[in-house]
Amino acid sequence: MVQPGRSLICSLRFRAIESNMSEQPSITEKERDSLRPADQANSGGASLSRATGLYSISKSRAVASVLFILVLAVIGLIAARTPWSSWLGFSDNRLNQTWDAAQRALETHEYETTRSLLADCLAVCPYHAEGHFLMARACRLTGDLDAWLLHLRIARFLGRPLHDIELEQRLGEAQSKNIWKVEDELKEEVLQAPPAEKLLIIEALINGYLENDRPKDAQRLALAWTMDCPDDWQGHLSLGRACQLNTSFDKAIQSYKRVVELKPDHTKAHLWLAQTLTISTEYEQALHHYQVHLQHHPDDLEALVGLAKCQYSLGDIEGAQATLNGVLRQDANYVPGLLAQGQFVQSQSPEEALPWFRKAVALEPNDPNILYNFVLALRAAKKEEEAAQIDQRFQAIQAKSTQLNKLMMDLLKDANNIELRHQVAVLHLEMGKEDEAAHWFQTVLWIDPDHRPTLRALADYWRKHKDSRQAAYYADRAEGKAPQFPVP
Repeated sequence: MVQPGRSLICSLRFRAIESNMSEQPSITEKERDSLRPADQANSGGASLSRATGLYSISKSRAVASVLFILVLAVIGLIAARTPWSSWLGFSDNRLNQTWDAAQRALETHEYETTRSLLADCLAVCPYHAEGHFLMARACRLTGDLDAWLLHLRIARFLGRPLHDIELEQRLGEAQSKNIWKVEDELKEEVLQAPPAEKLLIIEALINGYLENDRPKDAQRLALAWTMDCPDDWQGHLSLGRACQLNTSFDKAIQSYKRVVELKPDHTKAHLWLAQTLTISTEYEQALHHYQVHLQHHPDDLEALVGLAKCQYSLGDIEGAQATLNGVLRQDANYVPGLLAQGQFVQSQSPEEALPWFRKAVALEPNDPNILYNFVLALRAAKKEEEAAQIDQRFQAIQAKSTQLNKLMMDLLKDANNIELRHQVAVLHLEMGKEDEAAHWFQTVLWIDPDHRPTLRALADYWRKHKDSRQAAYYADRAEGKAPQFPVP
């Protein structure tokens, strides 16, 4: 369960609604604006006293960082002028091969492999600008934005050309948070960029569109990618994901199948293909792709529940139950597993299903699917009074869920509509989904930092949770009485 008042502040702070980078004297004002990556979802452990922004640090850490970078800069004056090979001592040629392999892995979108190979190179030559720059790029493309920022800063102080640094900053901004800030500039750049750089820009834009709930824009760009590079599996993977999120399931299945043809060992493609096939009730095909994914990730609870549902739908009741038992042994509080267990036994014995639904409702009290199944089981077990109480809750939540689904469908057609995004955020907050609410409020404030309804909603939220300083700040912002920076 999410503790009231904590999740939203963590999500909003880690999504950097209004980052305050003033405690980092080692970067310029321009960098301060562009090096503010977004959060990773579910960042619940943040201290409430920390300054806003994922990379905000204390003054003592800032001083230490400056000293560290100054040392790198001094050493880098020598390192930047010394050929890579002379630093590595390539008499045995192995590190030279490792460096070449890292570059090839980056070109073929093998980003985790790239990081591993570059780590070996940097262990021998820790002051090589090109090595740190490519490591930063690989970290961004694997979603490790903390490491991305560190290696990018080191690369800059070791002499990497400013043009490359600034482009990578814009790609990080596009991919990880405020796509609206850099979108137009990157669209202009991509027209003049060399082929390798063009694909990097396109990939960052697509990731940014998907991160900010713009699958239609992502689908359009990914389609162009696959037309230009029909044998590039990464383009087909991006297209499949965009189509899946855009509810174009047939197109998503087609794209994912192309990915597994080109790259049979790509487990994420198998997982997404299995999920999309399940939605299309193609259980036998979905079963196969779940199994392929689970060969490499045997403890993936989401995939295991999907596998169990396919087994059940295909009549393998014993196999489905065995799979689900394994899920609940790993995590007795895994809500999708609890719901599936209740559904499996409901038709045979409603009484036996009730404990599973009760536990799921206790963990997720506002999930309409859980409430609906709980009501059915209660009525089948002749517990009419309790069924009526739960049904009342279900009807209230279902009304909000229906409204939310309609808004989401409207957003697929008009992704930049601020009012729609604001309504989605408010509904998520009303349904107790604070992480989702924080995400949607964030996107509104990226498009319009002074959107008064959103600022008022945040003021009301903090007022209800007894945080008078936050409430006053957002209330003043809503009335134009406070600057955007800093967030208290």
